Amino acid sequence: MDLPADIRALLATAGFLEDEDYNLPGDLNELSSSSVRGFINQTVLKHSAESSALVHVTGPSVIGHSAPLRGIGEFMMTLQSAFDSIGASLEGFKALSGQIPDSVINKTKLSLVASPFPGSVILEIAPSTPRLEDLYPNGEALFDVEKEIGAKPLADSAFAELSRLMGVLSVEQIEQDKFIERLEDLGPRVASSVQGLCDVLDRNEMDVDFRWEEPSGERNEIRVSHSFAKFVSDVIKESDIHTEPVHIEGILVTVTTSDKDRLRIREDLGEGGSKETTLLIGDIPFEQIYGLHTGDRVVVDAERQITTRAGHRSCEKLVGVRIQKIERMSE
Repeated sequence: MDLPADIRALLATAGFLEDEDYNLPGDLNELSSSSVRGFINQTVLKHSAESSALVHVTGPSVIGHSAPLRGIGEFMMTLQSAFDSIGASLEGFKALSGQIPDSVINKTKLSLVASPFPGSVILEIAPSTPRLEDLYPNGEALFDVEKEIGAKPLADSAFAELSRLMGVLSVEQIEQDKFIERLEDLGPRVASSVQGLCDVLDRNEMDVDFRWEEPSGERNEIRVSHSFAKFVSDVIKESDIHTEPVHIEGILVTVTTSDKDRLRIREDLGEGGSKETTLLIGDIPFEQIYGLHTGDRVVVDAERQITTRAGHRSCEKLVGVRIQKIERMSE
């Protein structure tokens, strides 16, 4: 199409190139979402060089550009709880009971900006703790930890984990087993919080699309319909993941620094009897293992993880939490 010179000049000023091929997205909601993102990026609420996410809320309960306040409120509370529990698990705090340390809560705390458009509700969320404050709590470092060792702020890691969890699950039994195994690794607090999040989506008939974007351009996306959320909740409920503390004392039979191998402890049962207990290294810090040798007497704090699988099969495994050498009394 031949455009007048004044129109060409105006379009050129706006950055339009006549020879460029501009493709519109197939989904108009995606276009609206992009427009909202562009508007947000021009406001003072933009998180410069920070991660952020758009949460696109649709579903039967969304009418026009409004959604039930109670439902949105419950969703945001349970989403924050999921971030907190996953972040705590990644930092080594996996028990269902006990308070999550403030050092973790501060890193997974989210802020919210909301902008609606017809047919859905758009929520923008972003970590409250600045990226550099999370990665460099003691000030400037000698090297770029993101580039050199792939370090990420805890909020980014928590969303990536939530994305992987939802991505691996399907109606196939083998995928359900993978999902449950990962929940076992993360601990019962994560299982409980993810189930709570899914229950809220199911109960309020809300479908959500998450798009989490990091300053590097790396992006994670999840879509959870309220029907899929119910399926996830049922899988977690049926798995019945819980843990109980275990105290083990005995002679160290094997020691390794690989989390794929096990520790073996020979426990004394009295009257000359003994038994060997095998457990995963789990969350035992490397510095506690370093220097231990076969034959050392040790005490181990561990967790027994008990899970119910398909067919009501009960599975157990021991996961280490900490280990300490018992110094022999000199005679």
